[in-house]
Parts: sequence; structure tokens; C-alpha cells
Amino acid sequence: MKTLSFLLLILLSDFCFANDWLNINEMPESDWDTITWKDDNHQCEIVASKIGWANHYLEIEPFIQLSSVQVNDYAGANCILPKDMIYVLVRGVYFGGNGSFGIGEANNNLVVVYSGLSKQPVFEHSALVVAVKKLPTKIYVGTHVVN
Repeated sequence: MKTLSFLLLILLSDFCFANDWLNINEMPESDWDTITWKDDNHQCEIVASKIGWANHYLEIEPFIQLSSVQVNDYAGANCILPKDMIYVLVRGVYFGGNGSFGIGEANNNLVVVYSGLSKQPVFEHSALVVAVKKLPTKIYVGTHVVN
């Protein structure tokens, strides 16, 4: 029984831990109509070996500006983002199952939404590298569960 309680505590703490990055409900209603969704070539997911470091750096700040060398370090050599842009490491939240991230901009704010299939999503922190024209004022993170 003690082991089961401990395991349940770990699962709940991970769920609550990831939920602290979900803030899409704070986005002003007027911004929803102005979202411009970016092509997938403006984003790269972090390589598995760097996700812990990325999440650690994103604990305090919702995004961090990166150099092109840091982009290669975090996202790998296969990450090819548009040149002459600013690269930022941003918060994201995902859950198990099939899904993908969508990145949008609204009034100089960045919107990061993970959408996917899941019957019982367990949310976890993630991170992405995103190419932007100028540093965002705020990052809004959300998820969309498709049943």
C-alpha cells in the first residue's frame, strides 16, 4: 500500500508540475482572432538528451534567446530554421499519444499548443526551439486533446 501511495504521489506531482506551464486561458480574448500560425519549418523539438536541461532553464523564464550554436546543441544538426531570425527556447506541454506542436503569433505574443489523441492525457513539460522576427512579450502554452 505504501508503494502504491508513493507511486500515485509521483504521478500527481508530475501532472501538477506540468500544469504550472499551462496558461493559454490567460490569453486575452481579442488575441484569439489575431493568431497567425507558423509553418513547421519555424520550430524544432529538443533532442531527448537535452530536454532535462531545457526544462531546467525554462523553470524561471518562459523563453530564452539562443544563438545558432545553442540551437544545434539543443535541437540537433537536423534542425534547420530560417536565417536572419531570432531563435528562442520556449516552454511547451505535451501528453502521450499521437500529436504535434503548433506555434502561432498574436500581438507579439507566442502561442505554443500541443494537439493530439489521448483518452487519459498525462501532461509533461517539453521545450521547443522557435524562430521569431522579434522577441515575444509573453508565451501562452496550451494543449488540445482530441478524443
